[in-house]
Amino acid sequence: MKYRRHRLHGLLDTGSDITVAGNNLAKKFKWETCPHPTKSVKIANSEEMVIYGAVYVSLRVSKKGIDFEILISPDITGLIIGIDWMKKQGYIWDFRQQRIMIEDREWLELKPAHDASGIRRIYVGEDTLLPPSQQTEVNVRVERRAPQSLAFTGLLENDEVSDLHHVYTARSFIPAKFTGIKVPVLNTEKRSQVIAKDTDLGEVQVVEVIDEVKNVEENPTKSLSPLEKDAIDKILEKMPEDMTEEQRQKVQDLLVKYRNFISTGDHDIGRTDLVEYRIDTGDSRPIRQPLRRYHFQHLDWIDKEVEEMKKHGIVEPAASPWASNVVLVKKKDGTLRFCIDCRRLNSVTKQDSYPLLLIDNCLNALSGSSWYSTLDLRSGY
Repeated sequence: MKYRRHRLHGLLDTGSDITVAGNNLAKKFKWETCPHPTKSVKIANSEEMVIYGAVYVSLRVSKKGIDFEILISPDITGLIIGIDWMKKQGYIWDFRQQRIMIEDREWLELKPAHDASGIRRIYVGEDTLLPPSQQTEVNVRVERRAPQSLAFTGLLENDEVSDLHHVYTARSFIPAKFTGIKVPVLNTEKRSQVIAKDTDLGEVQVVEVIDEVKNVEENPTKSLSPLEKDAIDKILEKMPEDMTEEQRQKVQDLLVKYRNFISTGDHDIGRTDLVEYRIDTGDSRPIRQPLRRYHFQHLDWIDKEVEEMKKHGIVEPAASPWASNVVLVKKKDGTLRFCIDCRRLNSVTKQDSYPLLLIDNCLNALSGSSWYSTLDLRSGY
């Protein structure tokens, strides 16, 4: 069928009592949504499908223009032609030949519905205020292909939200339902933003839920790589001497279980791809320091260190008007630390404010504890 010059596919659904279209379709064709007494309808899985209103448009089927009353819902996409409209038009079905006859006795061939049941889009359910530099739980809903569509368990990958600056969805597990779902959304701006109702958050991909298998490995330490084993052994060497053998074994089991969190080398530092940090230098002109001279015996070490950082994705080649020099600092054990002299860059940088908690309150929170643990970041500034 066609709307003006636009080709439009409709799904003939004998299981639907109403003719309904997605709100995305109404926006695309700029249909005017009028108030309608039906505010929601109950679908096959007993959930409510929201109805925004109705549109009254003429669609061309073959050579004939036919007036439609179409309910508009944010919970589906495309056009679903229900039994109400088919009864009104008096269609004759030929299921064997997969065709229908309209009023002027013209046969129209039907095409199978495109199978995209494994992918559905997810939308914001209501206007939500996102506080600055915080993560907020946002009510969302999953689209339906048709009113009788069945829900599935899915996965939403993290991505930047369209139409908003520096707002990101978290990688989220979506339960098998269409409404009553919350998704974490991160606003990295220093000002509040509003994520509007019906904002598209991306695609939900169907996933298969696998029950957790316990006690798969009788001795999990056998699966450790040499680097992981060496890193865990170094941590265990620093454990208090008065620990019992049972306590040491529990610590070792805990470290083995979460070995992916333990750095195995100078370049195994990990990072997040959810946020990109921006250095705010205002209107300052780029600062490009002239290259310093280094000891000849250090040049090979600098080249090797840069290659290692490139290999591990820490740095990448760039062509920038900004440039700061490398500074080599000796550690306590005599080895070198690769640093960058950013003092001139810092002098033109607008500083961020990160207020600290009161240290006295932090120490008071530890009262009554017998065991304490510390986390030593591999590279933290």
